[in-house]
Amino acid sequence: GGNAVEFSTEHEQTLEWLVRDIDAAQNHVHLVFYIIGDDGVGRRVAEALERAAARGVACRVVADSLGSRLFLRRLAPGLKSKGIRVVPAMPFNPLKGRLARRDVRNHRKIAVIDGRVGYIGSWNIVDPGFRPAAHGLYHDLMARVQGPAVGHLQLLFLEDWKLEARESLPSKDVLVNPDPAGDI
Repeated sequence: GGNAVEFSTEHEQTLEWLVRDIDAAQNHVHLVFYIIGDDGVGRRVAEALERAAARGVACRVVADSLGSRLFLRRLAPGLKSKGIRVVPAMPFNPLKGRLARRDVRNHRKIAVIDGRVGYIGSWNIVDPGFRPAAHGLYHDLMARVQGPAVGHLQLLFLEDWKLEARESLPSKDVLVNPDPAGDI
């Protein structure tokens, strides 16, 4: 209880909310997404991360190694040079393909800003025209959450970060007790 939740099915609205919240971040920004594109949307989020890092905000990104391969190859090096931590999730090496399953992916779409605002849903950080050939028509839904439930999203991020970056983050730096923000 004690949460406020806003829903968006509109791509541009979700992007505006996320960029606005990253621009307001004071301590940390945590993203774990299946697809982060090397496109206009991916660059807008990358620019917001750069602005946050320039203010001293710790920015950490987990991006799926297959779903975000172009982002990891093209945009991530520039982000890393600005102090933003970017790690690939579930790296797949085709030379070792018989030892690893390519179909096991991290499809999470989670953002946590300062441990007080969280996002969860089906939206990827990619231009709205992106449509994988194997999928039919679909509609994304994203929830922007404030309140105690954000702590649960943070725990999911921390789990992925520990697995992929092989680093445990100090709880005192990232686990806050958000005040109630609503009645959901």
